[in-house]
Amino acid sequence: MRLRDFPFCKIAENVAAINRYKNTIDYASLAEAENQPDVVVLQFDNVSPNRENVIKGTYKLVAPLGLVWKAEGGQEVKNCIDFLYSPAAEKIMADYGAFSALATR
Repeated sequence: MRLRDFPFCKIAENVAAINRYKNTIDYASLAEAENQPDVVVLQFDNVSPNRENVIKGTYKLVAPLGLVWKAEGGQEVKNCIDFLYSPAAEKIMADYGAFSALATR
């Protein structure tokens, strides 16, 4: 299963909307834009948006994602955060075309 298979990812609809209007500009995550033949991923300040440039900090259009929860952070929250920094989580993100921009915790 790829990221585009999830119901909240309306990639096909977004690409169709972009193609409907000439000179349309939109934004998407790299995971969403990958392998979309009708989408051109633009450079910013002559820097390509790829994992290496994001981690080095040379690609500047990066939007951090955060985790939120309603209850007080207990052991379950700690376990979740610990998992997100694990090799297993890194593999899951890579399987969906995403990656963590954090080099360390």
